[in-house]
Order: sequence, then structure tokens, then C-alpha cells
Amino acid sequence: MQVSEQGVQSKGRQRHQVIPRSLILLTSTNPATDEEEVLLIKGAPTKRLWANKYNGLGGHIEADEDVQRAALRELHEETGLTPASLILRGIVHINTGHNAQGDPNPGVMMFIFC
Repeated sequence: MQVSEQGVQSKGRQRHQVIPRSLILLTSTNPATDEEEVLLIKGAPTKRLWANKYNGLGGHIEADEDVQRAALRELHEETGLTPASLILRGIVHINTGHNAQGDPNPGVMMFIFC
């Protein structure tokens, strides 16, 4: 089915579109405290977004990837770790508002893995 046949635009109205992204929250139990910990990374001070801020792992999903493969790739790129699998725990839609002309910005569809 062509994109034009999927109703992206309909009689003067633009349909909402989303950019898929992955977020990976790696956890482990600290043997010294027996408490569960989450691995976060700190953004470089030179980053345009989230400079010096802590965040989970993850990123964009490439056109030729499914969300699971993208999450595994991002995890390996950012940490060097290669787990056997990740489990999809949730999906969050983030509405990013409108541009200066009043047109809707693409939203973000966040696929959350652990």
C-alpha cells in the first residue's frame, strides 16, 4: 500500500505522525546492598539536547530495523553490552506540539525495554 493510500493527509487535514525511538532501562542487583540499580548515561556537556543530564540508553530506530533490533543495537553502541534479549515493557506517546505555523510536529513513540 502506498503512503498516499494510508490517509497521511485527508481533505486538508494533516494526520499526526510519530518518530519511533527506543529507551532501554538496564537493571541489576548490587551484591553489596542487594538493591536494584538502573544504568544511566550522562550526556556530554557539548550535546545540543540533554547536556550534562542523565538518561536511559537508546535512540532512533532505523528504517530497516524492528524496534527490538534497534534497542539491541543502541544498547551495544552505547555500552558495548550484548544481552541475549530485551523485553518490551511499554510504549509511550509523546506529543511534541505545533510549529510556528500551527502545523503539528511529529510526535515520538517511545518503545521501552528492560
